[in-house]
Amino acid sequence: MIRRLRSPIERRPSAAWMLIPALASACVVGGDKWPRPSELTPDWLVDDAQILAVVAEPPEAVPGDIVTFSALIPDPTDRLEAVVWLACPFTDDAESGLPVCALDTAGLDPATASPEELAELGVIGFEPGFPPTWLIPEDTLEGAEDPLEGLYATIQVIGLPSTDPTDTGLDLADLELGYKRLVVSEGTTRNQNPIIASIEVDGVAVTPGTRLVVDPHQKYTFELTLAEDAIETYVYVNDDGVSEERVEEPYVTWYATGGTLLESLTLYPYLDVEWRAGPYGQAATVWAVIRDRRGGMGWIELVTASGPEAAPRVTNGDSP
Repeated sequence: MIRRLRSPIERRPSAAWMLIPALASACVVGGDKWPRPSELTPDWLVDDAQILAVVAEPPEAVPGDIVTFSALIPDPTDRLEAVVWLACPFTDDAESGLPVCALDTAGLDPATASPEELAELGVIGFEPGFPPTWLIPEDTLEGAEDPLEGLYATIQVIGLPSTDPTDTGLDLADLELGYKRLVVSEGTTRNQNPIIASIEVDGVAVTPGTRLVVDPHQKYTFELTLAEDAIETYVYVNDDGVSEERVEEPYVTWYATGGTLLESLTLYPYLDVEWRAGPYGQAATVWAVIRDRRGGMGWIELVTASGPEAAPRVTNGDSP
């Protein structure tokens, strides 16, 4: 059951909500404003709002499941005001293009809409205020060609900037867009999200939530340890209809707000990367996002600050 809540829009009136009808009608302007290659930043550098990961729990559901969602959306410039979550129609083609989540908002009052009414519309979350969850209908797989293979739903995530509600046009460059493929099946080896157990810096484990003080401009090695059950064995049906037993081969994408990552992609079992700290006084956050290539994801975060010349240390205190 979906827990009944007061409308998040009622609790916190937001001009961002007024953008939803424009999204539905694809009223986008300025969509051709693409940067030149010389203007591109390194792929690992997070210097503006970005959707780095979208996690479904569980990543492979069965009818009747309540699926919860979370997203890693760093926003160092505080550009975004809200995040809208949309559930698109099911398809049996995992390789199909992204569907259009058409929203018919006619007759809907955002100030009084209930979570149930939003869900019927296709809006399964609006943050802050309405955490994204989705109750998978019991009849989802009725008529499916292969219930073991299942169906796919696309979850769209839209980061909305602060805006003038009277503005009828959207600039695509101002939105942050992401999506997640959710599998609903009766498969015998349902996927689970991979869990990162810990992160080490030069061989020293760092407790999540603490802050690592590093020497300016010095190089450090970050290495991940996965949970014991993070690597799964699963059954895959090939194009000839033959079942094969396979083992996951996850990979990790690294991101940072400062310093310098010397590489941004690592493949299991080699989950270490080198990072050079920035100048004195620079704080930087580093993220490692793991993907198991089957829709499972997870991440871990490390916060650093460049302090005085000294051996690296972990501190819970204030900035040096």
